[in-house]
Amino acid sequence: MISFDALAGNNALKNSLKHALNERFPQTVLLSGDDPAALKTLATVLAAGILCEGAGSHPCGNCLPCRKVEQGVHPDLMIVDEGEAELKVDLARQLKAENAIIPNDGERRVTVIHHAQNLNPMAQNALLKELEEPPAYAFFILTAEQPDSLLQTVRSRCTKFALEPSQAAVSDEEAATLLAPYLSAVAERREDRMMLSAMGLEKTPRRALSGVLGILQAAVRDAIFVSKALPQKPLQLPVPPEKAAVSHGKEHQPQCQTQRTGIEHCLQGQVVEGEYRREYADGPRQQQQQLVLAFQVSQQHSQPSTR
Repeated sequence: MISFDALAGNNALKNSLKHALNERFPQTVLLSGDDPAALKTLATVLAAGILCEGAGSHPCGNCLPCRKVEQGVHPDLMIVDEGEAELKVDLARQLKAENAIIPNDGERRVTVIHHAQNLNPMAQNALLKELEEPPAYAFFILTAEQPDSLLQTVRSRCTKFALEPSQAAVSDEEAATLLAPYLSAVAERREDRMMLSAMGLEKTPRRALSGVLGILQAAVRDAIFVSKALPQKPLQLPVPPEKAAVSHGKEHQPQCQTQRTGIEHCLQGQVVEGEYRREYADGPRQQQQQLVLAFQVSQQHSQPSTR
């Protein structure tokens, strides 16, 4: 039976949406979060709640419209789910045409657009009027893992609801896989591939960003020290007194007390007689070495000729 219980956690959000469904639900809603499956579940529950004809709290899960939504056969529910494919202006025109038709079964029609961040600018602009002043019977539910990718004019026309952040972080291996195309392009000095892979990184799930940035930060810092031949020791993280490292019989204290940036925090290392010993905080070494290679190559090409 379709109900809010299908969505784990998010109790405050669910209570707010339940109240809205039983009062006056907004006609244009933007759901955001880092878990696409949870977004789809919530969108389906809301669609059922909007179309529900049962008594009491919506969705009731028992009336005919609720059962049709659950079975995916409701004629007044249109779901757009093209995965990561670009959503073009033709789709926007099709949605406008569909919503010009009055509902078949009841008094309302619902359009759900998953991965709305993949609507290209022309498609978003084509939908603006529909989102701002939909017919009295029409409701739009947009889901987006990266809501900031939508035009401000689109976001401003939506009532926004955000899911709680997912607790499931990706592993170092998964993060490295996401970053590998970019590092490979940098190492090969292929600007075209760098641009394409960087655009791909814009769609990185929010829960994976921490791991991806950790690997990239460590790689950048490592590359900088290697390319500059490390004339001095890299900055150290503050070391608690009870864990202070012992070097040559003396406690080794941090050399720099200035505020550290994210890149400075990502890597701890030492230079011993010209040799750089890496102690990575994040990420597989192979991916980081690719960026090291890129820096070394760029250094060689940037050095003036001796001829």
